[in-house]
Amino acid sequence: MHGESGSPTLFLVGAGFSRAISAEMPLLKDLGLAVAQRFVADSYLSGLLSPAERRAIDEGRIPLGNVEVWLTSLAASQPFLSEARNLARRALFLELSALIANEIETRRRLACEQPMPTWLVRLLALWHHCQSQVLTFNYDILIETAVAGLKLVDPEGGLVRPDHVFRSFPPEVPEMGRLGEETRATFSLTKLHGSTNWFGHDAGADVYSVVRADALVPNWGAEVNALRTAPMAIIERLRPMILPPVADKSLMYGNASVSLLWRRAASAVAQAERIVLFGYSLPPTDTSTMAMLSESIRPETVMTVVDARPGPVTDSLGLLGLDNVEQIDALNSGEVSRLLSDLEVDARRRLDVSKVLSDHEHAYVEVRAPTGTAWSIEAVASDIEGRPELLAAHEPRDLTAAQVNPSGVAIDLSDVASIVQSVRFPDGRQAVPLGIRVSRQGPDDSAVTIDISEPVEMRGPLSVSLR
Repeated sequence: MHGESGSPTLFLVGAGFSRAISAEMPLLKDLGLAVAQRFVADSYLSGLLSPAERRAIDEGRIPLGNVEVWLTSLAASQPFLSEARNLARRALFLELSALIANEIETRRRLACEQPMPTWLVRLLALWHHCQSQVLTFNYDILIETAVAGLKLVDPEGGLVRPDHVFRSFPPEVPEMGRLGEETRATFSLTKLHGSTNWFGHDAGADVYSVVRADALVPNWGAEVNALRTAPMAIIERLRPMILPPVADKSLMYGNASVSLLWRRAASAVAQAERIVLFGYSLPPTDTSTMAMLSESIRPETVMTVVDARPGPVTDSLGLLGLDNVEQIDALNSGEVSRLLSDLEVDARRRLDVSKVLSDHEHAYVEVRAPTGTAWSIEAVASDIEGRPELLAAHEPRDLTAAQVNPSGVAIDLSDVASIVQSVRFPDGRQAVPLGIRVSRQGPDDSAVTIDISEPVEMRGPLSVSLR
């Protein structure tokens, strides 16, 4: 993976990705049943249902057997209904869309009451340091919330906030005291079906027809700060901008902002050397995605399917003429661990410390994990194959700022050559170096921070919990 020029590996994530983070996150069927039950509990909403829909929900079924089919029937005008009835059905569709957004945010809050999974920490660190392109069809803000909780740092020492991953588009709702959006060297997140904290109109004709409300993105495990909700007055007349799971999304794709996001996604797909489909089932009914992949992917692009049932996804890719496919069973923690390790090793190969050596051979060095814990480096050694390793001190410490706090021992880096292979800890764990920053804050102006993956046990198979 390339750090400065961007990664040739593109990630495409779906509902299975969020479900892997937490069992609280719903898959499509779960979402349909939960929202349908809310309709029954509300007398006004219940009155919008047809007798057949009400009967299905009372029996614990989704009307028409599938939430996608149901919503599609509501969004489109039906020739056998009057204009008044079609308008009423459209109102039902809009109410369902809002309930979907509310249900997903409720589930997201429950998910974030649990610790962030280790595999997610590792993956976000990789995305950040490799400046990966990430496309998602999920409405939830789990990724943004995780970024807020990890406090990743870019090569210039700047703290990465959730808004930085959007590259200023869609634009953020303006807040008092902020006159524009900063940039950071980090990964790029494109949400192709909208987000629970985006607001706008279905068919807005200009590229500012969708806005982000970053005030609604808390740290992992925290609640939204009520003091930051003042900008919400701007969006009171807008609706949550999500593209519900309907077979025909053509009306929503008429939105100029959404259209631009899809064109950017197609460009990223066309440039990718490898595409990792993580928890995305690639249903044949998602015709827009099937068409984008068919039109944009190069035949030589390597496809990696990470899914609880990778076979059907591979079959769908085969319909597009894509047969260079690697399957990874998402329920097998060893296979997911191997994928993460392969990606980390690829990143490690590109961590060149020659620019540090060109300035000085001795430096105060520490390594910093994505979760903010730091260790001083006390020596440089070699592994059993003669490759250089950094040896971490026994006691970690939590940093209150993104800066190096020298231990008082300057390390001789001349033995490192130009590639750092790994960081080893006294308890036998190892971490993969991902990025390097020269902070210039040591006693002799030679302090260095090396950003690493989360330290993991390397003596046996790594356990990655996919709940």
